[in-house]
Amino acid sequence: MSPPTARERLWYLARFNLLAAMPPEEMAVFNREVKDTRYKRGETIYLPGDQSDAVYFVKMGRVKLSHRDRSGKKMTIRVCGLGKPFGVMAAMGEEARPFEATALDDVWLCWVERERFARFAEFHPQIALRIAKIVGLHRQELENRLADLLFLDVRARLARTLLKLAEKYGRKVDDGIQVQVRVTHRDIAELIDSTRETTTAELNRLNREGIVTRRRGKFVIRNPDKLQLLTE
Repeated sequence: MSPPTARERLWYLARFNLLAAMPPEEMAVFNREVKDTRYKRGETIYLPGDQSDAVYFVKMGRVKLSHRDRSGKKMTIRVCGLGKPFGVMAAMGEEARPFEATALDDVWLCWVERERFARFAEFHPQIALRIAKIVGLHRQELENRLADLLFLDVRARLARTLLKLAEKYGRKVDDGIQVQVRVTHRDIAELIDSTRETTTAELNRLNREGIVTRRRGKFVIRNPDKLQLLTE
């Protein structure tokens, strides 16, 4: 695929929620600082301990941020889709990456060096304010994930995760709500901090109960109300 033109890059930048309020003339200035890169599904973008040297934005595909504990067990912290930034703490003085970033699909990213992004945010208070808001939301999200692990069993965590996927990527079909992205059993297991075997067993159980099924690699929530009851 040929490199994007300046106009195409501006079109994408305007759709990044962090930059949405920026005037067009300032967006054009920012565009000159942006670089593009691509990763194949499963490729590592950065690892914990790597230098926090850039802020990333997702142009296409999805990126998974995950934490690996001392035993080697991996827990998914967040999935970033179109328009979402990640690695933003680099612009706030973070020296090393705390999480692993992996391409869930073939992804197209743009990135800005941390010093350039921090300098740009310094002269654009609305950007700095949005960064602070994003960091706060991410912290709240992490606290909610930890609370789920402490207080919900695997079945409840699975139900909650499927409902979130349906809310974010769902489309109504004749027999329910279809999640429009392909998510493997292993992906789900990482999202709920369980094993693939246990996750598969619970998904099969939901299928037998007529609550969730899988069609052509995509989950269909056939009975959202029953699934909601499992989270309570």
